[in-house]
Amino acid sequence: MNKLLIITIVLFLSFNGSYSEENAHQKAFKEGTKTEKFITAHPLKANEERKPMGSLVNLGDYGVDDFAYLAVPERAPIGGVILIHEWWGLNQHMKLTADHYAAQGYVTVAIDLYNGTSTEDPTQAGALMRELNQKSALKTITAGIRFLKESPRFKVPKVASIGWCMGGGLSLQTALQVEALDAAVMYYGPVETDKEKLEKLKIPILGIFATQDDWVKPESVDVFEKALVELKKECRFVRFDAAHAFANPSNSKFNPEFADQASKKVSEFLDHVFSTPTQKAGFFEKLF
Repeated sequence: MNKLLIITIVLFLSFNGSYSEENAHQKAFKEGTKTEKFITAHPLKANEERKPMGSLVNLGDYGVDDFAYLAVPERAPIGGVILIHEWWGLNQHMKLTADHYAAQGYVTVAIDLYNGTSTEDPTQAGALMRELNQKSALKTITAGIRFLKESPRFKVPKVASIGWCMGGGLSLQTALQVEALDAAVMYYGPVETDKEKLEKLKIPILGIFATQDDWVKPESVDVFEKALVELKKECRFVRFDAAHAFANPSNSKFNPEFADQASKKVSEFLDHVFSTPTQKAGFFEKLF
């Protein structure tokens, strides 16, 4: 068989798996968005005055007819980062976060799972989140990874995902279901406790969680971590004595001290990801 054809088939398979449906933790999290307690716990502050510096790109050549926000570093990129938004959608905060990672040297794509819609209304955000189909979301995320790895402009060798809340759960599911991903960060997103599914994890994952989280329960995070450790997966969890969404500066629950500490952990993790073979055993031995 032609060598080029073999490579093409391998790339196709690595990007085009069959995506599974949501697990019980994700479904329970979505149901929680209907409650008054969840809605009142997620008011937004006014948006930051800074203006995003990136631009929108179409992912049509990479599997979906969706747009995403692209932020490009001034120098040759260290690697690629995919950002997965919270229930608010691809808002200004997410675009500024993409700019932040681009400034660190990563070509960054903040995907849009709501087809151009974003909101500051928690009731509408809950409805958008509940309507989101995971298979469709993973297809969009995969297109973003393909864009970073296949676009003639970048062709980065490695891509890491970072997601918050809803996006944190999707960052984990991308790590479990999309072979082309090289590392994942999840901020207080719905977990996975099915060992059969967790057995599929082949990349390092960093989890940032809150001990006062009423929706991603600390006890479920403990079960999640225990399962990964027993399966000898490369993982590290960092817990903060804070509320859900503590890392979002546009949220009233924002804790700047803990958010800064978490951001530094993520930066250390990314530095390690792009300087260390992800397949190497003991990925976290010299980290943290």
